[in-house]
Amino acid sequence: MKKHFALILLFALAASHNTKAQQKATQSVADILSWIGTHFEVAKVSTIVSFSSQSVDYANEKFMTSITYQGCNVAITQVDTNRYDKVDTGEYDYTLVQTGTATLDLSKGLPDEIAAGKGSDGQPPAHVILKFAQPFAWHQEQHFSAHPVPQDVVDDFNVKIVEIDFNSLDLANQQAKAWRNAIVACGGKSAAGGPGTHE
Repeated sequence: MKKHFALILLFALAASHNTKAQQKATQSVADILSWIGTHFEVAKVSTIVSFSSQSVDYANEKFMTSITYQGCNVAITQVDTNRYDKVDTGEYDYTLVQTGTATLDLSKGLPDEIAAGKGSDGQPPAHVILKFAQPFAWHQEQHFSAHPVPQDVVDDFNVKIVEIDFNSLDLANQQAKAWRNAIVACGGKSAAGGPGTHE
């Protein structure tokens, strides 16, 4: 009886240790994402999701950008509001609000493919590029405040790359490291299939 009790106690201790380890790992992801969110000082000009076939006019695109997360699921939302009047349009006064949301599963991220870099002339000071093994959803909406102007548009894309622009290369490097750690903590693998580096 004592032997069985000892085995049960040992099993209970092992289960408790595993639960605490899992909670610690989950908390670690939450802590990393909390830091990312707290230091998410993106450049006033930010692409967030970059399409290889599309160029961006950085002089005219000014976004309000935010990040939310639950577990290893992260949403990055950008909102761009532009006001047009008759002087600009020749016909109508209206406001155009463009909202885009990237929904990311960090377990599909490629930690070894994360890169921070300096922006070239005419672009934001620095950027972080995140790549994913599987496409993620990019939901985009355009809403106009008055008609008859172009009709509202809703589009959904599947893309594999996120580009986030930052105000300095130092912050971009810190963010790249944090995103890499979060992806590894969520089980993200390198392109070769092995675990990435978790610092």
